[in-house]
Amino acid sequence: MLHRQLAELAREYGITPLTPGAQSREEIRIELEQLGDARVVEVVRWNDLVQPARVLDGLAARMVSETWLIPDDVLAQIIPRLRAFAQTEFGDVTREALEEERFEWIVAQR
Repeated sequence: MLHRQLAELAREYGITPLTPGAQSREEIRIELEQLGDARVVEVVRWNDLVQPARVLDGLAARMVSETWLIPDDVLAQIIPRLRAFAQTEFGDVTREALEEERFEWIVAQR
């Protein structure tokens, strides 16, 4: 949720935060379908406890590739807004929240 909000805030500054390589699983799946049959296989799904404050700290420290192309001055403006958003969404950002995680493979066959 915080990563999506980061992207929305960055777009307000005319920046599309990109990660190195493909931008989505869908982009990879489409590319693989051009080579032959491709399908997504869910390998495992689990719930994880995540502390929003740690996610925010990681984003502020540029530990996540989607922050790498955001200029320093813009990120400095976005992070306080993102923290305010998190406070509204989660209340105590130091309290762990349950988040669903998935590991998927894209299986392709020629």
